[in-house]
Order: sequence, then structure tokens, then C-alpha cells
Amino acid sequence: MGYYAVKSGRKVGVFLTWSECEEQVKGFKGAEYKKFNTLNEAENFVGITPSENNISENELVEDSNIVFYVDGSFNEKTKNVGYGLVLIIDNEVIIKDLGTTHPHEETSLRNVLGEIKGAIKAIDIALANGYKEITIVFDYIGIEKWAKGEWNAKNEVTKFYKKIMKNRMKYMKINFRKVKSHSNDKWNDEADRLAKIGSGIFK
Repeated sequence: MGYYAVKSGRKVGVFLTWSECEEQVKGFKGAEYKKFNTLNEAENFVGITPSENNISENELVEDSNIVFYVDGSFNEKTKNVGYGLVLIIDNEVIIKDLGTTHPHEETSLRNVLGEIKGAIKAIDIALANGYKEITIVFDYIGIEKWAKGEWNAKNEVTKFYKKIMKNRMKYMKINFRKVKSHSNDKWNDEADRLAKIGSGIFK
């Protein structure tokens, strides 16, 4: 297993597969990327390794009302996976985000892959903004179980997720809250809608 680190590309970050990495660097002038054997090496390369020394006390946000709603979607026709994310702080929408992951060897994960991507994006946003405590709201229980090590991670995607969440929990408190899917939870439904746009089900 390897980690593909993109230092300069359409999106900067660490990716699990070459296809995801290639999407960020192919045809991008001045692209800079490299494959590493460990997550820490990959994060060091792109400069996103968490460091308490990088954040001053004044920059840290201590507010348990920082809530990320995440969801995933799987497009049966294209096999594309989408994620949706809504960040709410003090009942105000701060960020709405979505993304697409192209067909992956772990297609058995389907929409769960998107939900995992959304959760990882949530903690990246939290880290970048110096949040010390966040809540992630999801509808698939594995988002919490893999992160806490209560479920065995049996494939590359879930192993990657478990590892990165364990790493991030050293630097922030992450609360998990499960909601029932399609239960008229306003922001979970919005994350679901965004995920469907990401996967191409909705336009």
C-alpha cells in the first residue's frame, strides 16, 4: 500500500490511489507529486502534518458547536462516488462542499467510500482552521467504528481512514453523531444532495 502526495496540483493532499493522484496532476503545469510508504511521510511532503506548534492559542477555536454533516453517494451507471459536506457553526452555514471519486477497486464500499471521503475532508478543514473540537454527523456507523478502532479495517480504504483519523485525534477532539438516513434531518439531507451532485446522480 502506498500514499500519493500532491504538493502542487489541482488539489493538494494525500490520495490513496494513483488514479486519484493522476486526476490532480495530469496536464497541470508545474505539478509536484510523489508516492510514499507511510502517511506521515506523505503529509510531510505536502506540508499538512498536524503540529500543535503551528497554531497559537489565539488561533485555536474552542467550540463544540462546530458540526460537519457528511454523506456519500454511488452512481450505478458511471460507478462514480461522490461526497457531500456541510459545515455548521452556531447554526450558521459556513461551508458547503462536494467532490467526486472515480471508479475505485473497492467498489463494494459504494456510497460508504464517499462518506469516508467527506469525513476526511471535514477533519482537514478543521485542522486548517485550528478547531480543537468538532462533531461529525453521519448516517453510516462505520464512520465512527473504524475511526475509534472498534471495527477491523479490512481493505485499503478503511485502513487509510482508520490511520488518518487516529492521527488527527491527537490534535483535536472528534465527536461522532449518527443520524438515520433520509429522516428529514435538514443538513444531513443537504449533505446527501451534495453527494449526489458529486456522483453525477443529480445535476
